[in-house]
Amino acid sequence: MGTINTNKSAAKHCVIFNRHQNETPFDVLEKFIEWTKEKNIKSYIEVSKLLYTTPNEANRLLNLAVLPDDRIIERMKGLMHGKQC
Repeated sequence: MGTINTNKSAAKHCVIFNRHQNETPFDVLEKFIEWTKEKNIKSYIEVSKLLYTTPNEANRLLNLAVLPDDRIIERMKGLMHGKQC
């Protein structure tokens, strides 16, 4: 019986860390907000023109109320890396 209990407790303390370095939409949004602050883009209307979205949607993005979808993420990355979408 002693070996069974030992095996169970060994499994309890066996932890494997597997960290993935994937960028989440929230990470991209945070970087984009920092980028707009660096470039002194303060108007959500200007941001909406850059991202080809409605001003209302741009305002929600800048206030972290919604997460961007895939097409907006690609536009954000393109703008931050100097490519005009």
